[in-house]
Amino acid sequence: MFGGAQRNKIIAIVIAIGVAAILGVGFTVVGISTRNRIGANHEAGGLEFTMALQSDVVPVGQPVNITLTVQNIGLTTISREVSEPEFDFIVNNSYNDQVYRWSFGQIFPAIAWILHFLPGETSTMTLSWPQTCQNTSTGESVQVLPGQYDIVGFCKWFGMQAGPVLVTIIS
Repeated sequence: MFGGAQRNKIIAIVIAIGVAAILGVGFTVVGISTRNRIGANHEAGGLEFTMALQSDVVPVGQPVNITLTVQNIGLTTISREVSEPEFDFIVNNSYNDQVYRWSFGQIFPAIAWILHFLPGETSTMTLSWPQTCQNTSTGESVQVLPGQYDIVGFCKWFGMQAGPVLVTIIS
């Protein structure tokens, strides 16, 4: 998905699941970077999950666009029973409090199906954070203050996570 200079800008989280994980006896963490700019990725079990921001500095009131991509980089088809939205993301403030979840308050059909993800197949979705904080007690959303926020992306179909990626909201 990323080539040349753009790929060089991505600081990645790379988690490789070894033979032990396939056998169900554990996994090996080969590298973790905790706060990143622009993007992050996660590789495991023949899949690569990538999250990229359109920009890591965004003026207050402008949406933060987040592109989430999962690709089968392996040589075999990966099959899963799925029943929920493919992607989701959360936003945490500088105190590590969750201020936003993309799927919060949304209704999704409760339909399960078998997904067959072929070698080389890619699925991509761009979601937006409207720079709001969700007040779960009232259901209202309010504009967040300028500052730094961490975004963590999820590929729910394959249980993968990328990030956090740091975004700065400026006035």
